[in-house]
Amino acid sequence: MKNIRNRALALVLALVLLTGLLSGCGQEEDPIQEAFGFPGDTVMLTVDGNDVTASDLMYWMAYNADYIAQYYQTIGQEIDWSATLGGSQPVGEYVKEQSRQTAILYSTVTAHTAAAGYSFDPDDADYKVQFEEAKENMGGQEEFQRFLKEMCLTEDSFHAVNSVALVYQHMQEGICRKGGEYEPSQEELKQYVADKDLLSARHILLMTKDPQTNEALSQEQAAEKKTKAEGFVSQLQAIEDPKQRSDKFNELMKANSEDSGLASYPNGYLFGAGEMVAEFEEATRGLEIGQVSGIVESNYGYHIILRDDPTQSEELLNSWAETKMQDLSNEWVTGAVVEDKEAFTNLDVADFYAKLTAYRESLQPEAEGQEGANDGEDANSGKEDGGQAGDSQESDPQAPAQEGGKPEDGGTPDSKPDGDGQ
Repeated sequence: MKNIRNRALALVLALVLLTGLLSGCGQEEDPIQEAFGFPGDTVMLTVDGNDVTASDLMYWMAYNADYIAQYYQTIGQEIDWSATLGGSQPVGEYVKEQSRQTAILYSTVTAHTAAAGYSFDPDDADYKVQFEEAKENMGGQEEFQRFLKEMCLTEDSFHAVNSVALVYQHMQEGICRKGGEYEPSQEELKQYVADKDLLSARHILLMTKDPQTNEALSQEQAAEKKTKAEGFVSQLQAIEDPKQRSDKFNELMKANSEDSGLASYPNGYLFGAGEMVAEFEEATRGLEIGQVSGIVESNYGYHIILRDDPTQSEELLNSWAETKMQDLSNEWVTGAVVEDKEAFTNLDVADFYAKLTAYRESLQPEAEGQEGANDGEDANSGKEDGGQAGDSQESDPQAPAQEGGKPEDGGTPDSKPDGDGQ
């Protein structure tokens, strides 16, 4: 299996990550049954004795198949599920295996987070706000409901799948923190920093270009900036006490730095080789921890840099926690006992996608009729509030849940409010 990608998990709703914990597509209607002729609670495989049903698997089948279909559409050819597209595995088998691996990942994450005592509360106030915002971003309740039906989901299963990402995040935040099961020692953090060649620094930036136009300032303006920077350097290097120097640096940085990233990174940057401009990285490497640089000039302007201890960075702890959770997730998946059931073994991707396409097409007349009714309502409301009759919000809800739109990338259980549309 591909390694699980390293990325932070945002506590936001996704209209894109729709897998795991799906125990059916509603009690009254079963889109899996309607589309494919077998019920959504059909067991496709088991992972450590836990069932993975058709409803757990079919979103990933649809997503990965859509990805391949989109590629063929781009090159102007009919889909050939038997083609290898440069690899050794036919694309149909590729779709099936990628979907299987993702289902295994989500099943193991669900089981292990629950065993560790991490839970999800659908009545959480912040979650409810984010849920409503997500629906609005899709175009409102009716568009959201249409999307759910097309993707074989109910609101309950939608909440359930979002819970996987949220409890994963909760566990990540808990296990590596002070007193947590995997709290890192100072030596472990130092080794982590060394292995990844990480640096930490704050800087005061006085720009020598206009941030709006990107045009260079006049020589006179640049000279004024340099003189100002020289004054800051003199003040800082005259302070012998490290804490007082750090406090003064913060004071000058907050009052004078023209770095647009300061608001997002008020405590400075944690970075590796090649992530910052060369002059900044080289100067940082040349400093001792706690030491202040002279003026460092780059294409952006004049920098004054204070090198910090990366092991004291909150960002480093977050990175450590992400890596630890990835390692644990990989262990869970690698050690899982998986049994494919006959329903999965006999699943043919070409047949699956043909039926899915036909089912989606069958939903369109109903959706179009409903949109016509909405237009009438919009016209009335437009007259009342001065709006323009017939205005509607368009949305593209089907966005890839995996970063970069590539199913082979895999992914940690993740929730994102938007993404690249299919």
